[in-house]
Amino acid sequence: MIVYLDTSAWVKLFVEESGSDKVRQIVGNCTTVCTHLITYVEIHAALARAKRMHRLTDANWQTAINYFDLEWQHTMVVSVDEPLIRRAASLTLAYKLRGYDSVHLAAAEMLNKQLAERLIFISFDNELNSASSALGMNCE
Repeated sequence: MIVYLDTSAWVKLFVEESGSDKVRQIVGNCTTVCTHLITYVEIHAALARAKRMHRLTDANWQTAINYFDLEWQHTMVVSVDEPLIRRAASLTLAYKLRGYDSVHLAAAEMLNKQLAERLIFISFDNELNSASSALGMNCE
């Protein structure tokens, strides 16, 4: 099973919240985790925010950053290129998405078309899940 995690799903691996167990189980059972390069900075921002809000201690924050960097080494990362960004721009209007959400959707859509095995899109954003379903992707 190949999964695409947007940032909302990645965060659940490091910050205990609703859906964390589900994401951990899915990631533990998949063969490949995919995401877009923008996730790297989004996760660092999300974890820094969790630290500022005292949802993570300094030690837990450092552990989460270290774990994320280890997981990142085993992640299929989609890079930024102009065709992907142009596709993402078109998705913002079609599905009323925010900028980075549309980048995640465009990256997942591209992978879904390229990979031999069907991709499962994992997000905790309702609009993004609706858009990915409309584009023919499986969602969890």
